[in-house]
Amino acid sequence: RHPAATSSALWHLDLAQRHLRDPAGTSIDLTQRECRLLALLGRQPGQSTPRTLLEEALYPQGGESAHQALNTLIRPLRRKLGQAGVSAELILTDPGVGYRLVVPVRFNAAAS
Repeated sequence: RHPAATSSALWHLDLAQRHLRDPAGTSIDLTQRECRLLALLGRQPGQSTPRTLLEEALYPQGGESAHQALNTLIRPLRRKLGQAGVSAELILTDPGVGYRLVVPVRFNAAAS
C-alpha cells in the first residue's frame, strides 16, 4: 500500500495558482485541465467519479475524442505526480466506472 492511499492528512489544491500541495509541503504545478480534473475528483475523495461526468466537464465537444483525451490527461498527470515524489496512485481507475482520488483535498482560492 502506498502512503498516499492510506493518509488522512489533507492535501491542498490551489485553484487560482493551479498547484497541488501534499501534506509534507511538496508542491506540484498543474495545467488548467489537470487542476480542473483534480477539483472534480476532490469533491468526493475516495468515491468514484463517473468517466462520463469527467469527459463532459473537461471536454464539452464529447465523442470518442473526449474519451481519448481523458486517458491522455490522466497518464501524464500520474507521471508528473510520480516524478514529484508523490504517489502516482493518488488517482485510481475504477474499471467501467471512472476515477477516484484517494486522499482528502482542501480547495484554496489563493496561495497560502
